Amino acid sequence: MLFNKYVNNRFMVRLFILSLICGMLYNSDISNARAVVLNHKNIKVNIGKTKKIMLKGANKKQLKKAKWSVKSGKKHIKIKISKSKASIKVTGKKTGKAKVLCKVAGKKLVCKITVKAAKSKSIKPAAIATTPVNKATPAPVATLAPTPQSTTMPVESERPTHIPTEDKLMAEPAKCTELPRMDENGGAIERVEGYDAYYFYGTNVLRFDIETLTYSSVIDVPKDAINQFDLSEKQNKTVIAWYTDRDSNNKYEMTIAQDGGVIANEDSSYLCCGISDIRGFENLYTEKIKNLTRAFYQYNPMTHGDLMLDLGDNFDTSNVEVFDGMFERVGSIFRSLQIRLGKKFSVRSAKSAEWICYYGPYNHIDRFIAPNREVADWFLKNQLSYSVVVEE
Repeated sequence: MLFNKYVNNRFMVRLFILSLICGMLYNSDISNARAVVLNHKNIKVNIGKTKKIMLKGANKKQLKKAKWSVKSGKKHIKIKISKSKASIKVTGKKTGKAKVLCKVAGKKLVCKITVKAAKSKSIKPAAIATTPVNKATPAPVATLAPTPQSTTMPVESERPTHIPTEDKLMAEPAKCTELPRMDENGGAIERVEGYDAYYFYGTNVLRFDIETLTYSSVIDVPKDAINQFDLSEKQNKTVIAWYTDRDSNNKYEMTIAQDGGVIANEDSSYLCCGISDIRGFENLYTEKIKNLTRAFYQYNPMTHGDLMLDLGDNFDTSNVEVFDGMFERVGSIFRSLQIRLGKKFSVRSAKSAEWICYYGPYNHIDRFIAPNREVADWFLKNQLSYSVVVEE
């Protein structure tokens, strides 16, 4: 009896110790789960810039099951998840607010993100009033004299002289339901059969209903204009758009005009997307642009034969940081399309060029014509489907 009692007591002691160890391990797992946090709860990021959000306290098992997603504001940000899932890179796309969600260790961790436009380094209006025009004007010859000086100017400088101003074309405010739908990682989900389309700067005019888009340096709305819009960023009527239908084919001739030339916005995403005929690039001032995401998305000329999209020699991209999808889904297997980038096309500020070109069964670019070897090599590095040559 004493032996049996001794054995039973030892068994009970071991069982008690085992339960204590299990409890400690369980509590350890709970404390580990509670320790899993994001390194940021709120961040601010400029358009075109990238910031990193990291998971802290998660073990390998928890990281393997972690799920990152954009909870809200998918049109404002893009995320890239690391292979280990321990962090993501958030890139600002459009001003506004967004939230990133991470499901890990039974928790839902959220980081709020505010996307802001980068501060412009351009001259303020107050400074313009006291600065001589011939010093502030970006054109080589800046004069307000009544006698035209174009006869003595180089060929590259024949565009109209633009007086410096803070007034510029508004950023693309297409209706949110018409912007590309996004997946959980912020990537665009392509449309099917064109059931969705972009509206022209948030108006009731579909971009695919525009047969020509012309940039003009003179605001002169014709009498046969069907309608006109204020497209200035400050809504002060310094940039006006109007459209006509002179051939009565229910396709519109659209004009964007600003006296002296149209100043493009820093965020020029979707600038000419869905348009098949673009004219007047010499009247478009692109020096301030930082974001050209999908600028020529679905550019597909309606005529046949050997065609060229020529950006001209004044399409300055020296400050552009984001070229994502700039020439995505352009061209057609039925049309041989060349793209001439022009003498002022630069990649010196480039930070992102994801899917700058899209190669599919129904899209085709014959070749890119680059202004120099630096740009040519950059294009060859960022797209592998098309040939690139240097302009002679």
